[in-house]
Amino acid sequence: PCAAVLERAGFAVDRKESTKRAIKYRRGGDIIIVIHDGKGWFDPLSDAKGDVFRLVEHLEGVPFVEALDHVAE
Repeated sequence: PCAAVLERAGFAVDRKESTKRAIKYRRGGDIIIVIHDGKGWFDPLSDAKGDVFRLVEHLEGVPFVEALDHVAE
């Protein structure tokens, strides 16, 4: 789920910096690392982390209810 959200938001996998357990995504200067088999993530440049819904909230700046709709799409 996190990978789909990131790809839709214009992030790309950084294969050189990724491992099997931690996939690094980049978009310009933004970095998100996906963990827990795609179910969790964290931003190494801030304290942001969580599940797919928190990822949408973080990227889009929307409240949880809107994040639900975004993930459902």
